Amino acid sequence: MMTKGSEQKKIGYVTFGISLDTRPMEAKSATALPSDEGWQYEPKWDGFRCLAFKEGDSVDLRAKSGKPLGRYFPELVAYLAALPIERFVVDGELVIEIVGKLSFEALQMRLHPADSRIRKLSAATPAKFILFDLLMNPQGDDVRTEPLLQRRAELEALVGNKVDKSRLALSPYSHEIAQAKLWLSDAGSGSTDGVVCKGLDGPYLAGERAMLKVKRCGRRTVSSEGFGMKLTANKSDRFCLDCTTMMESSTTWGSRPLSAMTSGQTSRKNWKNCESRRGSRGRLREAQVGGAPNEARNGCR
Repeated sequence: MMTKGSEQKKIGYVTFGISLDTRPMEAKSATALPSDEGWQYEPKWDGFRCLAFKEGDSVDLRAKSGKPLGRYFPELVAYLAALPIERFVVDGELVIEIVGKLSFEALQMRLHPADSRIRKLSAATPAKFILFDLLMNPQGDDVRTEPLLQRRAELEALVGNKVDKSRLALSPYSHEIAQAKLWLSDAGSGSTDGVVCKGLDGPYLAGERAMLKVKRCGRRTVSSEGFGMKLTANKSDRFCLDCTTMMESSTTWGSRPLSAMTSGQTSRKNWKNCESRRGSRGRLREAQVGGAPNEARNGCR
């Protein structure tokens, strides 16, 4: 049953217990891990942030911006729909594993205009969903006002032995700062991007920066509001989703198309359009793909 006052949103004939417009709880940057009591530390995964909504065999995936993600990950939609769990709303990170390591490039390849290409990639490199929070439980209760400790316990009960761990997994956590420091020292190696710190007694504050994130310095990030594009600092290129090309760090466009995301050469007209959106320091301004704005950032984020 739905808790009193819970929001609802209809997709066709389906009603989810929490609005699809709900944004995930976010984190504000910190320069150091908090060392006082009352914190839960988790790895910050280098993937696509995602809220997953399930009601019966209907599933919807939403990016941090609220944009639909299901089209790009049909294998995950089908897997969640087939789970023997009637309903839930969960928060997590979409990742793809290649030869035992997470590949952000493989995630980027999914953002392709051709359905046939997406289906091929979903079969060859299926995505994994790493869960770290719960917004609605299988009974239909909105648990966002519950403390993190309670939400995590219910999330673990939800996953239990009902899932294929290669497709749906729980993010590890620790209450010990020593473990958080180990995760932080490994950040940037390809799988994780830092450490997220959450208050044990805190509720789930959708759309608010109610957590802390600590990241290693020296990484350049190109961030899509909807999809989280990231490149490491030792690559001198920036990425523009509007024309799906790699751009040199100077003010001129490079000639190398990102073949994984476009089936043909991008026109010079599109290059010029993107060039006009760049600021005085070469930052991309509001380059769009399906309405998802991007901005280039340097250093820690």
